[in-house]
Amino acid sequence: MLQDIRFGLRMLTRNPGVTALASVALALGIGGSTVIFSVVNAVLLRPLPVSDPDRLVSIWANSPSRNLAYAFAAYSTYSEWKANCPSFESMSAYEPASATLLVGNDPERVDVLRVNATFFPMLGIHPAAGRDFLAEEDQPGGRRVAILSYGLWERRFGRDPNVIGVSAMLIAIAALAAYIPARRAARISPAAALRCE
Repeated sequence: MLQDIRFGLRMLTRNPGVTALASVALALGIGGSTVIFSVVNAVLLRPLPVSDPDRLVSIWANSPSRNLAYAFAAYSTYSEWKANCPSFESMSAYEPASATLLVGNDPERVDVLRVNATFFPMLGIHPAAGRDFLAEEDQPGGRRVAILSYGLWERRFGRDPNVIGVSAMLIAIAALAAYIPARRAARISPAAALRCE
């Protein structure tokens, strides 16, 4: 066996161009396979970090006038669906957006998700600190409350538990930090979340 290894090494040193080409092809093949497996594992094989992921469905509106097969529905449409679809155990609405978070004099651009009060309970995500949205905050004119993701709480506030109850400005709208989602919830929640009106 030792003789075979020596012979292989001698052949590799005789043709350095072929050796380099084979090494690069092998590295690209291994790297590409690793990337593809990582994506497939994260998207298809690993279950979502929510309770009962096999019972979770997404409903979209169809907007032919805007040439969109999958469009976010208006909140009034969501309300209609919720009232007329008794086969769903729970239903919630969300809308992604971008905002500026202002704490003190330090602005930061963050991705937000405007959600209604049933969003986190429906997903089975519970606060790591603080509380969830209250039903009265989900009414027109209700108190505006922000929920920070674990990642934002860790990065921006240094995991300070005293951030709960601190006022901040988000898109120039006063918001109160209500709770920090658990670490496992950080995968599906964006940098911050606001309830939907």
